[in-house]
Amino acid sequence: MASRAGDGAEKQGTMSEYASAIFESGGKQYRAAVGGVAVVDRLPGEVGANLRLEKVLALAGADGKTEFGAPYLPAAVAVTVLEHLRGEKVRIVKVRRRKNSRRSGGARADLTKIQIDGIVAAGGGAGEKAVAENKNAKSGGE
Repeated sequence: MASRAGDGAEKQGTMSEYASAIFESGGKQYRAAVGGVAVVDRLPGEVGANLRLEKVLALAGADGKTEFGAPYLPAAVAVTVLEHLRGEKVRIVKVRRRKNSRRSGGARADLTKIQIDGIVAAGGGAGEKAVAENKNAKSGGE
């Protein structure tokens, strides 16, 4: 799920202590590297909005250290919405043989192009408070 980031004043160098992450969005998994661009299923938010994707499955550091969640880690991927777009049309055809029965249709996916601004782990600066609140909410507020 996406949530609004703070005021966006964080610096890219202080925000990310990890080189890459694997996050989940729209039921699919994506690999994120700081400064990279990804096309995901439609996310809420206008163009230029800063969002945090908090379903992080794995983190990889520049030193080779890797962490895996069960299923998620207390971390977030900070992204900026670059544009909203539509995918290519997928044609769906159903034909029943010898019945002269045909059905044709199509679908286009609503997509969002995002830029990865940083990877924030719990205790890693700007995103610590929001991630800690979500962790307490899941465990019943201790």
